[in-house]
Amino acid sequence: MIGRGRRFVHCTAGVAVVIAGGVCAAAAQRSQIWIWCANRDNAFPPDTAINACTALIESGRETPKNLAAAYNNRCLALNNKKAHERALSDCDQAIRLDPAYESAFVNRGATHYNMKNFDRAIADYSEALRLDPNDAIAFNDRGNVWRGKGDEDRAVADYDAAIRLNPNYSYPYNGRANMWRAKGDMDRAIADYNQAIRLNPAYVTAIVNRGAAWRIKGDNDRAIADYDVAIRLNPGDAGAFNSRGNAYNDKQDYDHAIADFSAAIRLDPNATGAYRSRGYANFCQVKYGAAAADLARAVEREPDHAYAAIWLYLARARAGDHSAVAELETNAARLKPAEWPYPVAELYLGRRTAADTLAAPSKPGDRCEAEFYVGEWHLLKGDAAAARAALKRAADTCPATFIESLGAQAELRRLGR
Repeated sequence: MIGRGRRFVHCTAGVAVVIAGGVCAAAAQRSQIWIWCANRDNAFPPDTAINACTALIESGRETPKNLAAAYNNRCLALNNKKAHERALSDCDQAIRLDPAYESAFVNRGATHYNMKNFDRAIADYSEALRLDPNDAIAFNDRGNVWRGKGDEDRAVADYDAAIRLNPNYSYPYNGRANMWRAKGDMDRAIADYNQAIRLNPAYVTAIVNRGAAWRIKGDNDRAIADYDVAIRLNPGDAGAFNSRGNAYNDKQDYDHAIADFSAAIRLDPNATGAYRSRGYANFCQVKYGAAAADLARAVEREPDHAYAAIWLYLARARAGDHSAVAELETNAARLKPAEWPYPVAELYLGRRTAADTLAAPSKPGDRCEAEFYVGEWHLLKGDAAAARAALKRAADTCPATFIESLGAQAELRRLGR
């Protein structure tokens, strides 16, 4: 998590008093508006904070430090509304008014992070840490930016620093766990997720992430148990439903999987991943029409997603839809020819042989995928023996969480192995 920031309220006449998320008793007549502007623990909707801060900024009665606080607080509220350009302007103004305002650098760093301006975010968090080297939040949030940049080692170093400064701060444990998970060390990841959840039992993000680690380890029952808790804590979390659906998919429990993907879509009609996953599940159940409908929605929302385009072709082709090749031709034009799995699209468009397709990948995971897609190509050509051999290799070599593994197993069951 990033962008929580800190709200420092300056609200006395003549003397600047800094209280994190608090109220200045000396300004009793304005205390309520400062409460709204500070919005401690997000007690009010962002618009309430924005309106209160705006009233303070426009009152003409505040000292420069008070104004800096109001701009900083409004920056944070705008950031929470994803109005990042306006948030950035407000954080800039807070820093102009108070160049040593550490919290404003943190909030501006969060805004840059949300805008994917990673280098600028790093610069702001580094300045915040120069102003306050003991700021655990700034270390945690800078760790998140390093993670966004793909620098896992620097991310871990910042999470370590945050934990040393505040061992009871749950967020860096989750961040560090994400790094262990990215490095393939599920046991260390789960240990850190456990600590994050012990410190904050309602930390839904850490609970969902731990579920993902259990799923990678192949323990789908524990993954589902974590997703159950996350959904109980936040029944409106579309991502948790989608994640639980993927775990049910791994168990080949497609009815429960489809129910969860459908719930995710009801909660978030723009949940492209849920459409894609429901399409895969329908394909594995030989519901090619339903699969094609879902995958078409996924391609419409994310036209450069190669796997969605390829599976859409497979669903159409397996349903006997003669428009499948022309549609793939159109969709393939939006893909990156230099990247996997583009060679699969070329195979299905008749521009590459099966042998060339199998030789194209450089990564083990991509090679196992190639076996699946070549197996599907053989099925479309009516060569069941060649299809069975390729699909068996895919089932044997693909990680259990790969949809190609599930697809291969489903096809082999239909072929009688």
